[in-house]
Amino acid sequence: LYDLEQMAERSQPLANLKARINQYQQLLALQGSEEAKTLCRSLLYSATVGALESFLWETVYFWVDNDIKSLHDIIVRIQGLRDKQIKLGDIVKENKSPKDHVKAYLQGIVWHQTKRVKPLFEQGLGITLPDITFFEKALQKRHHIVHRSGHDMDKKPINVQGSELDALFSQVTEFAAAIDKELESRSIRSN
Repeated sequence: LYDLEQMAERSQPLANLKARINQYQQLLALQGSEEAKTLCRSLLYSATVGALESFLWETVYFWVDNDIKSLHDIIVRIQGLRDKQIKLGDIVKENKSPKDHVKAYLQGIVWHQTKRVKPLFEQGLGITLPDITFFEKALQKRHHIVHRSGHDMDKKPINVQGSELDALFSQVTEFAAAIDKELESRSIRSN
């Protein structure tokens, strides 16, 4: 699922996301104690947020790798790339293309920081992201699960209900499908 060389199809990031969510749903059927089931739901909640981050990254990566207009627009419109100064000698020494520099930039992005991600889609790919409010709330809960070992700031345990996890699965899938649909009408201009 993570081999970017296999990212030959425009809709592959959405297919990868759906496959990940399907795997997570299968894990919910595993048997164990109530404590283990509670932990599993929390871990799957966190993994689902991560799956959306992967979808966002894979989507932008695909367009940078396959569409010259997207590569151009990201380079000239995204401040972190547009304003980056590179010495000519370093370009020759590193033997990296502009595309390689953009891919390296994408690798360094924290994909849940929407203030950095939105411009890539809106200015770079020319689409408007759907409402991302649900993601901000999910991120906060995931932060507690991951960085506070499943407890909030008051040390109360975070208990992810099955219905809450199902809702997140749906929200993430619908959000990604809306992005994929927006990109569907774009033609790919080979590099």
